[in-house]
Amino acid sequence: MKVQLVISSVDGGERILATLPARVSYGPAWSPDGKTIVVPGTVYPADFSSAISDVLYAVSVKDGSINELYRRSDHIGRPVWLPDGGGLLVVMTGGEDVSSIRGQLWEVDWPNGKASRIGNDLTNYDLCCLHLTRDGAALMMQEDSVAEDLSISPAGDIGNSSRIASGELFREVHWTPEGNLIFRAGDKFSLKLEQMDAMGTNRRRVVSTNKGSWAFSVCGDGEHILYDEAEGDKSRIVRAQLDGSNPASLGAGGLSPDCSPDGTWLIYFAEGRLWRMPIEGGEPKLLASDVREDYGISPDGKLVFYESRLPRNAVVIKIINAESGAAVASLPGPIEVESRSGFVPPPLCHWSPDGKAIQYRLPRNGVDNIWEQPLNGRAARQITNFNDSYISWFEWSRDGKHLVLSRGEIRSDVILMSKTH
Repeated sequence: MKVQLVISSVDGGERILATLPARVSYGPAWSPDGKTIVVPGTVYPADFSSAISDVLYAVSVKDGSINELYRRSDHIGRPVWLPDGGGLLVVMTGGEDVSSIRGQLWEVDWPNGKASRIGNDLTNYDLCCLHLTRDGAALMMQEDSVAEDLSISPAGDIGNSSRIASGELFREVHWTPEGNLIFRAGDKFSLKLEQMDAMGTNRRRVVSTNKGSWAFSVCGDGEHILYDEAEGDKSRIVRAQLDGSNPASLGAGGLSPDCSPDGTWLIYFAEGRLWRMPIEGGEPKLLASDVREDYGISPDGKLVFYESRLPRNAVVIKIINAESGAAVASLPGPIEVESRSGFVPPPLCHWSPDGKAIQYRLPRNGVDNIWEQPLNGRAARQITNFNDSYISWFEWSRDGKHLVLSRGEIRSDVILMSKTH
């Protein structure tokens, strides 16, 4: 992905200053002397075999040359220059002793790019919103607080849910064949997995390392768990026992494994493609080359769905044979709608329990609900009727009798800091 940095004049003229090799989510910052524009960007490796990074790019106004000022594996927000031009303030997540889900205020020196955190409080500052007065006397930031509930609903009455846990972030939750739950505790990208029963009790740690991770999967045989694990700037697929013991690398460099219902094979993402491999490891087999977001194995193990993108960024759901990769069907995907302070969440797709439809999260008017797209091509229908909150995760139990849901709200407040306080 590439983004153009354009300078517009007051008389309506404009010129392309530079083309950045990254996705840009937050605005640029023009230096006080007018010579440099700093832009935050996210770099996605073409084959996804290396880690995603956020970068502060320094662009010369004179000739459009681009230099990398600062890079990190966590998120970088919108920067603002200090009045003397000696550095920039920016909200960033991560750090050696800070949970990477919490935004904190940092200073990045100019021009050497050395970063240092300013303070260390329990507040989660939003990446989007940082403003500094011209004289540097006052700073305004946005504080976000997130509250999520994990609940279980019966298949025949989804609205009648029972809350089993709250006050945490539940961003990935998978059922075991025995009806227990294994979930990612805290940060979306940390490798800390815990297990509890369907009542929310008997909680215990399964996997815990300091290495980053994108996704994990519970195998249908009830014996194994799969996860990806960062190794420097690479990622590998790891198989372990359900209790986290006996971890072993499968020799596959990739991300986001999904284990088959019988526990004998898996699919994963690498080099921009979807691959299939035996659970013991071995030679991978290419299934699809145009994968973009979610994918998953059908409940009977015969089909695989994956999201692809058409021109103008339209989402399409493709169904293929799980063994050969042969095309079976192509369905309209969820329409991306901005919600929650302009953030466009991933669609979050899963198979329906009977394997006859693809279900996905869809935000409308700031509220998330689950919709279902039948494989026969009929119109999608809404299957939940929530009137508040967002959905961070949902998944059906193996027998299709219960739905686990993680729902929550983001509350925001404006924080003003001044030199007199």
